[in-house]
Amino acid sequence: MERLSYAGRFQADRVPLSDPNGAHDVVQRYGGMSEPKAMAVRPNGAIFTARNGAGVAEAEAAALTACNAKTSPFPCFLYAVNNQVVLPQRRTEPTR
Repeated sequence: MERLSYAGRFQADRVPLSDPNGAHDVVQRYGGMSEPKAMAVRPNGAIFTARNGAGVAEAEAAALTACNAKTSPFPCFLYAVNNQVVLPQRRTEPTR
């Protein structure tokens, strides 16, 4: 599988993963969420979660916690923070 390398402004139509389990709805709603916000993804199974927080670190932690709550040995990665795609950073922990 090719590594995803896009980093830049979040655009729902450029998200490369889709699934029949509701990921599309999360991706579509993310653009309209207020900041601070973060989106996490688990590529295996295309699990997407998006959450707000009092700050960026809180939003990141909430999105990762919700994503990792799904039973799987594979970790979730941050996909976007506010309106920037950060997936190429391969971050599995929130900003400190």
